[in-house]
Amino acid sequence: MDGRDATAPTNASFDDKHPQLIEVNGMTGFFEQVGRNTDYLIHPEEILADNFAILVVGDERIVSPEVINRIKKVLEEAQVAQPIVPADRPKRAAAEHAR
Repeated sequence: MDGRDATAPTNASFDDKHPQLIEVNGMTGFFEQVGRNTDYLIHPEEILADNFAILVVGDERIVSPEVINRIKKVLEEAQVAQPIVPADRPKRAAAEHAR
């Protein structure tokens, strides 16, 4: 995953009346938000999914480590939630968790 060629495809933007095609390198702020770890550019949730997969498999050949680090931070902060205690062993599970 070597990032995206900034001169590759074009994207549409709109003025008051007509769509305009712009080069990827003509966009501002896009890659700062989504990084360059994937060649997928169309759907933000798919870009996020690709970056999540990179985090999970531990791929270190990434161009935008800050994106992976932001995902990792969100997941670490989410871990503060209490675990779900199985209904058939609530007292034992709670006692084990308290140790």
